[in-house]
Order: sequence, then C-alpha cells, then structure tokens
Amino acid sequence: MPYPVENLLRRPYELYSAIGMSSLAVSTAALSFARIPFGPNPQEALPVAACICTYAAWRAWQGWRIVRYKRGLRKLPVFQLGLEEIPHSTKAYYVGTGFQLDARHVQRLVMAREPQFAHLSRPSWAHDKARQLELKAENAGMNLRQHTSRDTWWNPARPLPPVGGDRRSHRRCAALSRSIRVDCRVRGLLTCEGSR
Repeated sequence: MPYPVENLLRRPYELYSAIGMSSLAVSTAALSFARIPFGPNPQEALPVAACICTYAAWRAWQGWRIVRYKRGLRKLPVFQLGLEEIPHSTKAYYVGTGFQLDARHVQRLVMAREPQFAHLSRPSWAHDKARQLELKAENAGMNLRQHTSRDTWWNPARPLPPVGGDRRSHRRCAALSRSIRVDCRVRGLLTCEGSR
C-alpha cells in the first residue's frame, strides 16, 4: 500500500535493498551448487533464490521510479502538433493537452518548489555550458547552435522547449494527458470541457 504522503524527491533507498537482495539471491544459488556440508539443496535453494530475485526486481522498479521522476524535473515533455493534426470544430476551440489535477500533483509541485530541492529543477551543468559556448561561438562567427540544440536522446545539452512559466508545473505524467477543448456555446462564456 502506498503511503498517503509520498516523497519522490528523496534518495532512492529502494535501490540499496534491491542490491542487497540480488546479492543474497546470487549467493543462495551459488551455495546450493557448492556441495558444502549442511548447505542447501539445489531443489530448495533455487526457488528461494527466484523469490528473492523477484522481490529485488520489485524494489529496483520502485527505486527506478524515484530516479526517473527526479531526472524528469530537468526535462520537459515535447509536444508537437502539425497543422493538419490540430482538431477543429465550429463549437469548441482546441487549447492543448492537460491532465486531471489531484492532490498528488499539488503535493509534488509544492515539494519541488522547496529550497532544498531547487537544484533538481535547475538546468544541468552541460546545458548551461552549451548555452555559454553557443554565445561565444556566435560572437566568433561560428554556428554551433545547430549541433548543441539538436533534439536527440543522447544530447544532454539540448535547450528546453519554449513553454514559459514554471518548469516544475509543466512536468506531468504522459499517461494522464488528454485533449482540452474550450466550449464556446454558452453566450460567449468560456467553460473548460475535457474530451479524450
């Protein structure tokens, strides 16, 4: 059962137990084949090692969730839409993607704004150095921006998308995103209406 108050900005302590449990599973399996007197039988030790390994994988997944969330604070999800992909209607305007905000998201946003976690949402060292290098190269007459701003997975220095506002509030779970339309049928009053 998850805790009512989750802290995803802490250290991933689950990875420590995952490492310990996986080493226990390996040593249990190795001891079963070592032919030590009073050692475990392979018929008994291998299922136990498999159960321990399953628990270690579960704890590693929990720890990786925390690592992934902390890394995601520095990046923004890319949302691009071609002109022909924009939904159009005479009754509603397309505003963009959004998600159903609940207490969990508010708690994460408040925690990310605390001073002790400010370093997690700042751009990385490589990002800052790449922007400084671009300015120096531009003053020298070289075009370095086409290489440092390339949007690929291996580029840690790519610039953030120009969304504006607080980056921590733009970070969201992609599974919760949905299309947002503004309904304009009620005498010019704008009310938000979400559609999947």
